[in-house]
Amino acid sequence: MTDTEQKIRILHLSDIHLGTTAQAKRYFTQLATDLTQNLNVKQLNYLVISGDIANRSTEEEYEAAFELVDKLVKRYGLDPNRIVLVPGNHDLNWELSEAAYDFVPKRKLPNPLPEGKYIGAGDAGALIRDEEEYKKRFDYFSDRFYKKIYNQPYPQAYNEQAILYPCPQDKILFLGLNSCWEIDHEHKDRASINADAIANAIDQLFADNYDDWLKIAIWHHPVNSSESMKNVAFLEQLAVNGFQLGIHGHIHEAKDEHFRYDPRWGLRIIAAGTFGAPARE
Repeated sequence: MTDTEQKIRILHLSDIHLGTTAQAKRYFTQLATDLTQNLNVKQLNYLVISGDIANRSTEEEYEAAFELVDKLVKRYGLDPNRIVLVPGNHDLNWELSEAAYDFVPKRKLPNPLPEGKYIGAGDAGALIRDEEEYKKRFDYFSDRFYKKIYNQPYPQAYNEQAILYPCPQDKILFLGLNSCWEIDHEHKDRASINADAIANAIDQLFADNYDDWLKIAIWHHPVNSSESMKNVAFLEQLAVNGFQLGIHGHIHEAKDEHFRYDPRWGLRIIAAGTFGAPARE
C-alpha cells in the first residue's frame, strides 16, 4: 500500500447556503472537478459540514442540500457513519423562531422578566418565549436533512446537542456541537456552546475508551474574530480532554489558528471558507 492510499481524507465544507436543487447540481460538479482533476482525490473517508447548509432553513433548501450530500456519498464511497453535520445560524428558521414568542401585556408580565427569554415591546408589554416551541426552530434542519441521513432527528434538548460520532475503523472520534442553541431572529449574536452539553459529552468520553484516538470537534462560529463566541471556555475542556483539532465555519474565510491551554494541552483550529454565500459576503 502506498502512502497516498494510507492517507485519511476529510472533506470539510461550510457555509454552503444552498437555495435550489439546480445550485446543488452545479456545486457538486464544481466540487467534484476540484477534488478529482485538481487534487487527484478519487475517494473520501469522511465528510464534515460545519453549518449554514441552507440559507433560510426551508424545506426546499434542505431537499437541495440532501441532493448535494447524496451525490458526494455515491461518488466518493461514503456512508452515514462517515458524515458529521452541525447546524449554523442559517439552519434555524426565523418564522418558527418568531412563532415561539407570545405577546404578554404589561400588566401581566412576570417580575422580573426571564433573562434572555423575552423581547421588549415598549410600554405595551413584551414578547415572552415558549421554551418548547422555541426548540422547534431547528425542525426543518432536523426533519428535512439530518433525519434523512441518520434516520433519527436532531435532538431538541440543548444538553444533548454535543454528539459523539465514533469511527473505530480509523480510531477517530468526532464531536458535533451546536454553537447556535441560543440564537434566534432577535438575538443573532448569542453564539455559544451549551455547558451541560459539553459536560455530558465528556462524561461519555470517560465511560468509553478513546484514549489513543484522534479527537476532532466541529462547531459553526469562530473563536477568535469580531464574530466570535462570547464564551470560549469549552476550548479548555476540549484541549484538556485530548481533542487535537477544532473545525468551524461562519467567517467565510479559510484560516488556521492554534489555541493553547498550557504547555501540555493545545487545540489546532481550522476554519473553512464559504462555498455558496452571495458575492456581497
